[in-house]
Amino acid sequence: MKRGLKTMTNWKKRTFKRKRKTGDSTIILNYLTGTVNFSELSSEVPLIATGYHTFQKYVEYLESQGYEEVKACFQQ
Repeated sequence: MKRGLKTMTNWKKRTFKRKRKTGDSTIILNYLTGTVNFSELSSEVPLIATGYHTFQKYVEYLESQGYEEVKACFQQ
């Protein structure tokens, strides 16, 4: 691993948004609990329920779908 780069294990939560005609869609990735929160469904599910086994792959999927990261919280 290269020095100076934040790894995914340093994150607590990351928030992604996508603008839609019916309102913004927000997804929060909680690295501490291994869950994903969907604003549209008002629900929280384990990452594995999304069909992805790693947050990295799920983030790549979100970005390919037009989601943009709007907030990141890091562990101290």
